[in-house]
Amino acid sequence: MHTPINKVWNTIRKIKGKSTAVKYKHLNLGNQIITDKNKIFNTIGQTISKNSSKDKMSPKFTAYKIHKKRNLLIFYFTSEKKNVMMNPLLSMNF
Repeated sequence: MHTPINKVWNTIRKIKGKSTAVKYKHLNLGNQIITDKNKIFNTIGQTISKNSSKDKMSPKFTAYKIHKKRNLLIFYFTSEKKNVMMNPLLSMNF
């Protein structure tokens, strides 16, 4: 079971003290209470990362993802002279 992303962001906003009357000042992780904001954010980030990892993907979804990544995406923008292909300007190298 996954937590909806809007609930995660609402919790983060509450921790930061923004946009809600209720502010969370701690995170209960198992039997451990975390009160440091940076540790709370890191814990939430690690949880999201773990839940989004390849280990959580079904074999069917993994196969679909690999198949879709093989498709070439071509991006164009209109300049004053002509349509210009953006792909040479884009890179997936990080």
